[in-house]
Amino acid sequence: MSTREIERELVDVLHRHAEDAMTGTDTHTEHERFREQIEIGPDNTPRNRWTVGVAAAAAVMAGIGVWALGDKGGENGTPPAAPSEVLSDAEIAQGFVEAYGDGDVVRAATYLAPGREPYPDWEMYVERDVVWGMTFLFEPCEAKTETPFGTAVLCPFDIHTAYSEAMGAGPFTGNSFTVYVKHGAVVQADYQMPYATNGQATYVEGVWAWVAHNYPQDWDFLSLDEPDVPKAQWSRWLRMWDDALDAYHEAETGGDAE
Repeated sequence: MSTREIERELVDVLHRHAEDAMTGTDTHTEHERFREQIEIGPDNTPRNRWTVGVAAAAAVMAGIGVWALGDKGGENGTPPAAPSEVLSDAEIAQGFVEAYGDGDVVRAATYLAPGREPYPDWEMYVERDVVWGMTFLFEPCEAKTETPFGTAVLCPFDIHTAYSEAMGAGPFTGNSFTVYVKHGAVVQADYQMPYATNGQATYVEGVWAWVAHNYPQDWDFLSLDEPDVPKAQWSRWLRMWDDALDAYHEAETGGDAE
């Protein structure tokens, strides 16, 4: 067996071990256990919390395989390529949350292990945030606590939603992502908002009241919680919310919605 074949075999073995290890991990239980070690703010809003579970990146496994065999270069003795920049846990978390906040699920996924979803239908919630005009204003992420589950990184942010900036409201403060990073990848994340106490609830309730008043025939559908919207109707739900919020902006400001 050639050196290259040995390398590939070792990579496959390491990858399978990583998959088995993560498959056997109860991420919800571990998260609840270690979450208490981190200062995340006074209030959480269940509606806006989400959890991510992923395996270690296969690319990292490949790097370990080559190093373990002591490969000094290419087949012709050429020096190996320079390693890519190694990001800190805080930088990985920052990249992930900023991609999430930009509504860029493709870029956000690059911070997760290959072949894994953060949680079922996570793209749905990103699409909702975009339609509702949620603008995330992030502060620098900071690594807080080392745990067996990974490095807990706190990423504070302020937020605008539903044209709040144009209405002279917000930004709504005291929010944060808590992102767990392990082996160079995001393995779990929570998104916390003191929704009821930072002014966002009062503002959003006013917007929803306007939409309910002006779209009474559609309100039963528009007021569905995200998991209750039939998948076949999800695009329609988003489109109707987009139209309703644009109409709200137009009515309240006399300007064109962006």
